[in-house]
Amino acid sequence: MPPSLAPSGLAGSAPVATAASPAPWPPGGLDAAHRARPLLTLSAVQRHAAPLLARIQAGESPHFSWDGAAFDALLQRAADVLRRADAAPPRQPPWPRYACGEVDRWGELAWAEGLAPGALADHHCEERARTRIDLLLVTALLACDAAPGWRYRDRASGQELAGSDALAVAALRFFASGACSAQPHHPLRADADALAAITAETLAAAFPPHEGRPLPALERRAERLRRLGRVAQAHPALFAAPEGEGRLRLGHLLDACLERAHGGVPAGAQTSVHTAMQAGMHAAMQAGMHTGRHAAAQAGMPAGALAADDLLALLLVPLNDLAPGRLSLSGQPLGDCWAHPHAPGGLVPLHGLAQGLALGLLEPLRDAGLTLHGLGAAPAAAGWRLGGWLLDAGVLCPRQPHLLAQRPRLDALPVVEWRAATGAAIEQMAHALLAQHDTPPRASAPGALHGLLRRLAREDAAHRRPDAAPAWLPDAAGLLG
Repeated sequence: MPPSLAPSGLAGSAPVATAASPAPWPPGGLDAAHRARPLLTLSAVQRHAAPLLARIQAGESPHFSWDGAAFDALLQRAADVLRRADAAPPRQPPWPRYACGEVDRWGELAWAEGLAPGALADHHCEERARTRIDLLLVTALLACDAAPGWRYRDRASGQELAGSDALAVAALRFFASGACSAQPHHPLRADADALAAITAETLAAAFPPHEGRPLPALERRAERLRRLGRVAQAHPALFAAPEGEGRLRLGHLLDACLERAHGGVPAGAQTSVHTAMQAGMHAAMQAGMHTGRHAAAQAGMPAGALAADDLLALLLVPLNDLAPGRLSLSGQPLGDCWAHPHAPGGLVPLHGLAQGLALGLLEPLRDAGLTLHGLGAAPAAAGWRLGGWLLDAGVLCPRQPHLLAQRPRLDALPVVEWRAATGAAIEQMAHALLAQHDTPPRASAPGALHGLLRRLAREDAAHRRPDAAPAWLPDAAGLLG
């Protein structure tokens, strides 16, 4: 990727998008933040991806071709499974991963620590939700890199696990050990101070080698956790307790969500906007702070409902800080957003990890009495699993014979185009499923279709490859640095 680019389609006076380490606060202040905000929404993901899929379908892409009959076959298969009366609603990762091998590890841990539903008074359910958010964010950063060939033996169950199951269970055990907590008597926490001190040696002890092969990218995973700790320290408006006391903790993101859902702003932000700006509060938070507080009322959402774009804005504050060297607009980092000459404005916002985390947050938010609205028919569709499904099924066909044997960077045009086309194609499939008269109502629940399609994709991959790996895994090291 060139060090700077002037995205095609932008007015001549528009700010230039550059690839550089993000500044602590956009040089243009709130004005720059407002200019970047349109790229930090779910509608932007859909709007910018659709033209790239249209080019592929029209035969104009040098990277992929489209097979409409193969798409129709996948659509029919999904419809058949969806209509089955016994079809269980799928859970969103990582929660089913913790229960792989029919062992409810999270449930056992929650019960042992007094966090299970039957062990808590109703008014303490928020603490369980905070703990689940702690665990979710730690797991997400530890599992960003794939671990081909690495296996994990879960001592408590005696099971040997591989792939995403191995990473999720090992992350759960690591979290349960108290390694992420700065309070010895409260191990199930992810505190900023403890995260900022984690080393590769700490991870090596929790993720032991398999047959002499260590977990790949140990130092990179440790650095991500350290960076997350520093980001939490830089954003007390998101990660401090509501009363402003105590240690900064990832799980206090719940309190920011509760404030948003009830028409307010995160704790401390109303009286310390200037402090938040100095600390690096980015556009996703700052620009949305003044408009998002009325979103629920304007959309007619009930009390206790959180708009998906508000949640995405909150998540992108730390996530965009975790990926230095990405594209920025007027100094505002754009995160999982990439250059492509045929996308609107020359940019393709994808925000895959943020969308995946939003889906993973459905259960913790429900613990706290919150429902998420406006996720779209199939959010987080631009991931490896569903993208690989379209490749396996021949819906997307590489024009270069050896493309899938390569591991290009995330900013490579074929990767950007593939991820964007995947998101747009799965969104089309989801809307087609929801439009059918005999689709059961449960399909419209947030994340339901995405979970179903991911399950089908994994089943198909398991028939083709022993480890059920996606058909293509580009070099995702750049996903979070």
